[in-house]
Amino acid sequence: MSNAPPARPPRQKPSEPPPAAAPAPSRWKFSFFSSGRKSVEREEVVEEDAFDAEQAREAAVREVKGALSGPQEVSRLRKIRAEYEAQRGAVEVQIALLTGRQAEEARAGLELVARCRERVEKVKLLQGRLETALAASGGLLPQYPLLRRAHIARRNLHRTAQELESIMEMPLELERIEKMLQGLVARPERQDKGSEGGSGDESDEDGAAKTRDDSDRVLPDVHKRLILLDRRQRAALESARADSSKRQVVEAQLASLNDFFRRVESRCLHIVRNCIYEAQNRPAMLVKALQMVQRQEAADIRARKEAQGRKGGQEQEVPVRAWYAKSVSQLEEYLRGNFEMLVGTLIEGPDSVDVALVLQEQRKILDDLVIAKDMVEPCFPPQYKIFERFVRTYHSLIVHNVEGLTEKFAATLSTRDIIDLVCWLREYHAVLNDIEAPEDCVQPVLTAPDKLTRLLQGYNLQTEGMMRNWAARILEDDLQVAPESSMDGTLYTIAPIDLFKMIDQQFEVVDALEMERSMHTLAMSVTEVLGDYCLSVHDVVTRLWNDLNIDHIAAQVNNAARCVDCCSSLMDELQKKLRPELLDDVELALVGDNFAKVGKDGCESLAKVIVSDLIPLLKRLFTAKWYSGEDKLMESIAATILDYADEINEYLIGTYYRRVMVEVLERLAVALVAQLLEGKKHEGAVITIDADFLAGLDLDYDILFQCFLDASVPERMLAPRLAPLRALMHLLSIEIEEGKEAVREVSEWMQASLLQFPDLEVDVVARLLRRRDLDSKVRHSVLSACSDIAKSFKASKGG
Repeated sequence: MSNAPPARPPRQKPSEPPPAAAPAPSRWKFSFFSSGRKSVEREEVVEEDAFDAEQAREAAVREVKGALSGPQEVSRLRKIRAEYEAQRGAVEVQIALLTGRQAEEARAGLELVARCRERVEKVKLLQGRLETALAASGGLLPQYPLLRRAHIARRNLHRTAQELESIMEMPLELERIEKMLQGLVARPERQDKGSEGGSGDESDEDGAAKTRDDSDRVLPDVHKRLILLDRRQRAALESARADSSKRQVVEAQLASLNDFFRRVESRCLHIVRNCIYEAQNRPAMLVKALQMVQRQEAADIRARKEAQGRKGGQEQEVPVRAWYAKSVSQLEEYLRGNFEMLVGTLIEGPDSVDVALVLQEQRKILDDLVIAKDMVEPCFPPQYKIFERFVRTYHSLIVHNVEGLTEKFAATLSTRDIIDLVCWLREYHAVLNDIEAPEDCVQPVLTAPDKLTRLLQGYNLQTEGMMRNWAARILEDDLQVAPESSMDGTLYTIAPIDLFKMIDQQFEVVDALEMERSMHTLAMSVTEVLGDYCLSVHDVVTRLWNDLNIDHIAAQVNNAARCVDCCSSLMDELQKKLRPELLDDVELALVGDNFAKVGKDGCESLAKVIVSDLIPLLKRLFTAKWYSGEDKLMESIAATILDYADEINEYLIGTYYRRVMVEVLERLAVALVAQLLEGKKHEGAVITIDADFLAGLDLDYDILFQCFLDASVPERMLAPRLAPLRALMHLLSIEIEEGKEAVREVSEWMQASLLQFPDLEVDVVARLLRRRDLDSKVRHSVLSACSDIAKSFKASKGG
């Protein structure tokens, strides 16, 4: 089917009936989703361009011819007809929908027109009535002043009648109020009645409480009546201002009114004053009492305004009852009295204070603050800010109390009291944070470092003084008691154990305070105390070693090793808790080094003890009896050394034991060289060093070497320390005869020895050569060569 529009054919004659036009689906494109307005507009466009019946018939013929171009297409005629019928039905449905929508819109327009017509009719009716009223009132305008005066006179007469009725009613109202107040319970005063008469009958107490509750319930109604009477009184007095006799009568009738106000005021303010109790037990009554306070404040404001607005230029005197100001004043008076009763009297003593009792009573103040937040504040009007008043009053009292406590007793408080006080202050501010106390009401903060300075200074002074006193006497007491033995046999004393236990306890205390400055101060104090203790121990092991038993010296050496470990551990802990700039001032590492030096010097003292025990034997070496083989001195020396080694090996930690044995070896080597150079005499003559002498010396060397091997000293540590003795033995073993060969061998030995022992003097060589059976010329030539070598060596070293 072609999409191009067909050419317009000529019109047929009117007498000829137009052929039935087939539907043209390509011309109708209604959409069910478009608005009715668009559908109508599109329909109008289609109607303007629609073909007439003749044109439609011709167009249909062309369509059919185009579809049935051949005989084979005749079979499609039924299908084409069905499609055109379906398209025509759809178009008819769309036309029906558009027609229904247009009808609905027309009906709605007609209804709107009808409503507009009704409103127009109403406006016309109102206009007519207004015109009628204007016409009727036009005749009354001349009598308007008379009508106004009549209205005012009538109103005044009505008010006068009401005032007379109220004045006549006042005495009766006062009698009713008097009856209502007869059951009002007198204001109870807070006092201690002691135990006289026992606790009383519980039923009587319950009955009294019930009576008080019943009487308090009438207070709001009584107060409303009193306010109304007060207003009537002022009105009556104002009306009787010109008549003094009438005024006296009114004043006499209302003489008891102020007394009633005072009685109600007393009970109402007492309820507000005891708001902590009332909020827990009778919150509704507390709310009613506060409503009475607000009502009275509003009545006072209204009375002042009425008095200011009266004519005549004279302002009537109005009593201002000021219940709000009185209630606030009495509440603050109650809070201060309560605090003074609980806490204030506990710190009045001149010498001491029971801190535990003070903190116990102050916790009751904390309980009141929590109740004020949870129960009292919801009962009060927000503009009263009652919780802020509680916090501000109690906080100022607590600050004054704590400052007085620290100023008066800071130097005498025990450590436990100081810790408890600081912990309570933290608890106090934590509770204030939990109940969301305003920041401006809790200033100053008592846990701030500047506020705790005096308290913590006293604590630090006590701690430092205690540790210094203890450290000064503990060492002296420690030396009076035998050392204790651990599981492995090593010895120790309890002094450093107790010292570091005490230090650990002090750090636990400061850690609980969570104050970095206090921990830094304690660390500085501990460093000084440990330094003093270290100096004392060092003085004992280095100066008094000759008066001590070997077990005490060994115990102090082991203690020093443990102190080094404890200082290191303490420094590690402080690194976690102190800032680097504060940690730089703590010299615990230096104290640890000093304790390590104590251990080293203690090992030297042990070696001194052992060598001093060997001195008598060492002095008998290289004598005539030794030379003859009569005295087996080196065997005795070795046996003594092994006995000491077994004992020290059990007493000391492994590393220190080896250090002691090495120190003994070094001192023995020096002593042997000294004895060798001494030149012992026999029958007035110096014992000559010959082959037998060298044989005995070699034997003693081997015994000594084996002794220290048996004492578990490694061979690599033996050879260097016995090297000086071995070098001298080598010198003595050189065969020195006339000729250059002897000088050469000794010169080579001198050169090698100077490289190993730069401090070797030529005098040592001279002493040994003097004891050998040598020709003086040969000795002189050898010594000259050794002297030249020594001078050259010193010159090369810059000596």
